[in-house]
Amino acid sequence: MDTLRPSMQGFCPTGTVPCSNSTDVDNTVCHKPDDRSRNCPITNIKFTYIGDPASFSALPDHNFNSLAITSTRVEHKPCMIPTETSSSANAKYYPLEIDSNNTCTTDPVSRIENDDRYRLADY
Repeated sequence: MDTLRPSMQGFCPTGTVPCSNSTDVDNTVCHKPDDRSRNCPITNIKFTYIGDPASFSALPDHNFNSLAITSTRVEHKPCMIPTETSSSANAKYYPLEIDSNNTCTTDPVSRIENDDRYRLADY
């Protein structure tokens, strides 16, 4: 079944229910009740440390007030130019992890350096 959107009043089409009661109308998608557990989008990823900072688990969340996650980046602050990668000035890396490009340049179209559509991970 395709993902359906609610009406502007927040009502899902007949035979469907909202994937989450925590989302506003703009972020809500609807599915058949039996399809919710496998078809509703992940709207947040919560990182939980397991013992030390190098060990963590990633827990999907379907109840965060956001559109579906369609892209993730693990970096300091994502660059507007997707082929570039940013890194924190005080980060420590293994030699093979050091990217030859660790700074963002200004996007010629938007004239923006960092992509603010990404948000800080919840951990």
